[in-house]
This record gives sequence, structure tokens and C-alpha cells, in this order.
Amino acid sequence: GEGTSKLIYAEDETTGDVTITGYEGTAGSTVEIPSTIGGNDVTGISSGAFIGDDAPATVLVPESAKNNVENGAFENTTGQMTYQETTDQETGASTGIEITGYTAGDGQTSVEIPAEIGGTPVTTIGDDAFAGQDVDVTVPETVVSDPATDDPFAGVGGSTGTVTHDLGGGVTMTTKTESTTKMLTVIESGNSADCANAQRIPDAVTEVQLTYQRTLTVPGSTSEMYTICLPYVPDADDNLKYYTLSDADGETLSFVEVPYSNLAANKPYLVVASSDGSVGKAMTSPINMGAATISSSALGGYQLCGTLLGMTHAEAVAAGAYILQDDGVWHKVTDESETTQKAYIPPFRAYIVKTSGGGNARLYSEFDTSTGVNTIRANEDETINNDWYTLDGRKINGKPTVKGIYIKENGEKVVK
Repeated sequence: GEGTSKLIYAEDETTGDVTITGYEGTAGSTVEIPSTIGGNDVTGISSGAFIGDDAPATVLVPESAKNNVENGAFENTTGQMTYQETTDQETGASTGIEITGYTAGDGQTSVEIPAEIGGTPVTTIGDDAFAGQDVDVTVPETVVSDPATDDPFAGVGGSTGTVTHDLGGGVTMTTKTESTTKMLTVIESGNSADCANAQRIPDAVTEVQLTYQRTLTVPGSTSEMYTICLPYVPDADDNLKYYTLSDADGETLSFVEVPYSNLAANKPYLVVASSDGSVGKAMTSPINMGAATISSSALGGYQLCGTLLGMTHAEAVAAGAYILQDDGVWHKVTDESETTQKAYIPPFRAYIVKTSGGGNARLYSEFDTSTGVNTIRANEDETINNDWYTLDGRKINGKPTVKGIYIKENGEKVVK
């Protein structure tokens, strides 16, 4: 018979078992063999099934068929990835797809694990699934591992390949082991403040040579606020100003500017960007990524904390973390397990925690500019009342109507 995508198959007249006998499709594609066709198990692949000019690059083979593949079933250049559906032991409900094995075709240097097979998400990679396969492996966001366990991708990619994992929220992580040094590349390409299933860097990623890419963008004509906590001092950038917590009163947090010369590695900062600026860097020597929570001194009942690895939603809830979101307000991360909107803390970020009491649902920022912008006073005795200024000291006409960060009255506070 023919059917099920581009596969040609035959059914055993007695058992109904299905054997894949051929394929019609596009060369270099990924072909999925389902575990069942018409309710019957797919149990084998015959010789010549995936031979010819239109041979696929990768074939997804169910566990039910992997032990009954005839010689000559695949071109030498075609890779084979085996899989099985996993179920909950108590309820029998599906828990996702596990990748159980992979054999690269001749000349193959990379492979991408699909996010789903047969409409079911790929959630795990089995032990030794990529043993001995020196290829670059791309892992989808659907594969969620316990970040507190050992390296979930140990052995994936072999001895020379890389593993690129989509952590969600616009963050991807690429790891590679060369000799005794582990390479870690973290690239941010989107807004990761809100993401239901985003993940953090695993605890096992410790001593690494880091490459970090992150641009702090200012989409409009006003400034934007961000947070950072980096294992290095970022390069000087006139578009970026760095602040640390100086006090807190009720739901208002006060921040004071830190001169660039006083910045330090492994310290949390609030950053105000007046124009696009980068805090990324390619390190030339290994650094320690194993630091736990990084905290500043408690002031007014609050602390500015930082994380290098990031924090899952559950970890942020347990810490009582407040995270800075797009509206410029620090929102407390709460347990919203019944909703689809969860928040997590991406790698290399800062957040607020309350050191005593229950705290408010949200917190607001104000900036002490006594060591920052201080050019808007006419003289020691004359205060410019009710005037508004940008962070670089430019006076604007009337009260600002565009969202941003401005200085009001005598230059003592900046409010967003």
C-alpha cells in the first residue's frame, strides 16, 4: 500500500505488521517513520527502501523497527535516528518522545533533533544515544532537563561536536569540549522576561571559556532599563550607565550610579541604556560559572542579587524574586502554575529579593543622580522647579509624553 507521508510499505497478511519498502520525496530531507500505520506496528525496513538520488539526509526510525532493518536499506550518506514514546508508569499517559540512538551517515557533520515526532514533543535524549558520533547536534526547546543534575548532554556530539540547545525565551546555549576546556556560547536574540518553559544553564557547566552575545536595545528615543550580572567587566560604552541599589522605601527602590572604573565582575547591576549598547564579550581564558546567588548588601529590607546560570520559574518563586520587565517595574514572580504565563530569570541577570516581610507585588525604581547627571541646577540656591530633563541633561518642553526615564525638578531623582 501507499500512504503516510512519502513512505511506501507492505503489510503482513497474517499479523498486519508493516514493513517500509520505499520512499518518494526530496533528497536531503528528514523523513519520519511512524511507529504505527493504520493501527498496525511498523516492525521493519526492507533493503533499498531509502536508496537513490532522492535519499533523505536523516530517517527517524521507531524502536519497533530498528532491530529489523535489512542490509542496504539506507544510502551510506543517510543518518538514522531512533526514538520511542515514553509514558507515565502510573497513568500510562504519554510523557513525550525519547531519542534513543543516532548513527551519522558518511560525511554528516551535523544533525537537528526535531521538536516533535508524530505530533508528540521530543522531551528527552537517552543515555549514550549519540555515543561515538562526532557531529554537531541542535537540541530543541522541548527537551527539558533538570538543571541541578549532571550535564544532561554528556556524550552528545561525541568528542569533537558541539551541542546547541534552545533554552527558550530567545536564549540559545552552545557547549563544546576541547581537551579539558569546555566552550560555552550564550546568544540572546529576543525578550526573555516572560517564558512559560524557558530553562537555565545546567549546574554542571562550571569551568568554561565563555562567549556571550547580548545587545541592550533602545527602540525609541528614550532610555531603557536592563539588568546584568557578568563574570567579567563589560567594555566601556558611553550609551550605558550602571547603577546599584542604594536604599528602599516601601515600594520604591533607590539606585545610585556606579562609575565605570568601579565596576566589578560577578556583581549585579541595573543598567540604563540611552542608545543601543553591548555587554557581550568573548573570553580568552576559562572562568568559573559555578557561582550560586550573588548578592549585594541589604538596604531598606531589599537586596539586589544576580545569577550567572539563570533561574527557572520554580527557583525564582522559591527565592521570592522580583524581576524587571518591559514596563520598567519590578514584578514579583509568583506561583502561577495554573496559567500559561510564567516568568524565569535568564543567565547573567540581576533581580531583587526582600530580606524581611512579605513585600509588595511590584516595586518601582528611582535614581539618585548626586553622582550622575547634575547639570540641571542653575546654581547652589536656585532650583529649576517642574522642569523635565533627559538622562544626558537636555531640557524638554513640558511633561514627557513618551515612555522613558527622565529627571524631574532639581535633579535628585530619575523616575520611569
